[in-house]
Amino acid sequence: MRNWRWLVAVVLTAVILLAPGRQATKAAPPYKIMPLGDSITQADSEHNSYRRVLWQLLTQGSYSVEFVGSTQSHYFGPAPNPDFDLDHEGHWGYRADQILASISTWAMAAQPDIVLMHVGSNDTFQGETASSTISEVGQIIDALRVVNPNVVILLAQVMPHDATIYPSFPTVNAYNALIPDLATSKTSAQSPVVVVDMFSGFDVATMIYDGIHPNLSGETLLANRWYAALIPFLGGSPTPTNTATATNTLTATPTATATATETATPTLTATATASATHTATNTPTATLTMTPSATPTASATAVALRPETIGIYRPSTNTFYLRNSNSTGFADITLSLVSLGMDPVNFRDVPVVGDWNGDGIDTVGFYRRGRVSDNAGAGLFVLSNSNISPQADYSFILGNPSDTPLVGDWDGNGTDSVGVFRPTNGLIYIKNNLTTGFADFTMVLGNPGDIGIAGDWDNDGKDSPGVYRPGAAPQFYLTNQVCNCVVASDYNVTFGDPGDQPFTGDWNGDGRTGIGVYRTSNGITYLRNDPTSTGFSDFNFVYGVNGDFAFGGVWQVTTPPSQIEIAPSFQP
Repeated sequence: MRNWRWLVAVVLTAVILLAPGRQATKAAPPYKIMPLGDSITQADSEHNSYRRVLWQLLTQGSYSVEFVGSTQSHYFGPAPNPDFDLDHEGHWGYRADQILASISTWAMAAQPDIVLMHVGSNDTFQGETASSTISEVGQIIDALRVVNPNVVILLAQVMPHDATIYPSFPTVNAYNALIPDLATSKTSAQSPVVVVDMFSGFDVATMIYDGIHPNLSGETLLANRWYAALIPFLGGSPTPTNTATATNTLTATPTATATATETATPTLTATATASATHTATNTPTATLTMTPSATPTASATAVALRPETIGIYRPSTNTFYLRNSNSTGFADITLSLVSLGMDPVNFRDVPVVGDWNGDGIDTVGFYRRGRVSDNAGAGLFVLSNSNISPQADYSFILGNPSDTPLVGDWDGNGTDSVGVFRPTNGLIYIKNNLTTGFADFTMVLGNPGDIGIAGDWDNDGKDSPGVYRPGAAPQFYLTNQVCNCVVASDYNVTFGDPGDQPFTGDWNGDGRTGIGVYRTSNGITYLRNDPTSTGFSDFNFVYGVNGDFAFGGVWQVTTPPSQIEIAPSFQP
């Protein structure tokens, strides 16, 4: 089976190295500020990033500003407290070369007056040299100036990370040491480059939650240092204020009332117009009466007895919507996990599905990543053998708070078990039984920031892990091994667009797990039957809405429809 992918206010004096010749920005307020970088800038759906604290400081200082960028999303979902200007240009897992590839497009659209650039952490993790990264950062500055010759660049010496987990401090130090010289060479009276020291005084022991990413205290430190560097260009004094009072109060803005009124009477006739204008808010329990006119593709009609089909989980309603065909339409099975104790808001619970008892039907469960306040209860799997009346048939511990769950039949015995992927260091822990205890296998595959997946890539009857690497050209890295080892991928394929969510399933019932991506921006799912092939998706359709999470499974024995509704083709 497959996985679900998955401010104690601290005020510190900012250490700012000012390149010579600095002038205030010539733009008129409101000043357009672009937060630019990787996961430190973006943050995941459980953290607000420094941007929220910085926005509060700027608001309290009565500065006329707006954040700009091509996205508002956080990794795996929206910001937990969306009460600030959410626009940004943070991209989880991006290196400097990946940012360079898109910066001209982003800058042309946003027209920033000031750029807050925290770039280079992923380069140090992934073996890039300090000199090559500095060269790429210099090119990013040049590209920004092509769009706006007067742009102000605030360039961070990147924050530290836990060297016991990521032993790349020599590269981090070497990279940070080169930044002042780069700023000196690039700065001008027209377009100043200001170095902002995010490294000194950053306490890894208390300001990081997973070895890499800042917690609330770390976010506050970063925000105060950006603020001190910013306000001279906004007409203010460079003294940081002591008024950042952002608190870790997850407001869970998508409440469970969002779809409660969608009774979805079967008056909707989803015709096969195959356009992305289908918003696919049709997730109710009614059965759809369809009159599709689309001609089926070869991959859609050559369906074996028991293909796996799409299911989605909607956090705002804590509900699974399972469909028995890979097509646009209503859910065939709708079930809430409230009775199972699932709580995505307070405990960061995430859904899993698998065939836990070997009956050929995939059923639901969840993985608890820990209470938001103190990570209590982290690493708990709660699984049910029923999609009708879920109850806790299995409950056991595996993993740490930052882990994400994996599901697979690792030994080929016909029943699924679990594992966890540790996105901070690429470690994978796999178990062959649904009980608390040590992992049977510990593997290393992937890089920090990857997303763990699993499937039977070679049709040998056993599942094995893989990772999905987000980026400008997202890639699947798949291995056929389950072992106590460090492995290289057996297959490496590009599929999807930035921001897509990966998931897996045997879409045509041939015994080999295929890959898929769910495009959260428009609810279109793209599926590929052969996980090693390149080119177009085999078929695609609209199902779900923004914020949903997708996975594949056999929800009940059904006869597949002879036709499916095709969405616009996707080519990687």
